[in-house]
Amino acid sequence: MSMYHVYLFEESIVIPQVVVTEAGFYIDDLPIEVIPVKDIIKWQKLFYKMFIQENKSIRTPDSESETGSLILEKLNIDKWSDFEAKATMYTIHFSPGYSTIYSTITSEEKTWQVGQNIRKFASFAPISTIIQALTTEILMLHTTFKSSRNLLKLNS
Repeated sequence: MSMYHVYLFEESIVIPQVVVTEAGFYIDDLPIEVIPVKDIIKWQKLFYKMFIQENKSIRTPDSESETGSLILEKLNIDKWSDFEAKATMYTIHFSPGYSTIYSTITSEEKTWQVGQNIRKFASFAPISTIIQALTTEILMLHTTFKSSRNLLKLNS
């Protein structure tokens, strides 16, 4: 079993290494890549490289002081709520029976909730199929948000 996170944040794709702790929790870790949305081939290649590897195992952090947000540090953002309000998280989960892509949606309170968009694939589905589905989801959402922002500017 393995799990990965990909974030669509403004005009970028944020891709952390996801590690699994000895206690079985998956957490974002270094390195964290930030790639412009327009560099599709670059982030697709990184997805492939990431998906063919198992999550690295680390010791379970002793306290919350060891679990600061590396993503916020990388993006130079002070509060997680500011990140959540502008980002969508995609979780890609590979298990023996099937693979899943699911995304968050931003609630009215500007916090994440698991969205209605859940894609399941047979365990034998090629990684390229999963990457293509993830790419389509990201680009559709990015295009929608970009169009909405442009409409708001026109109406101002």
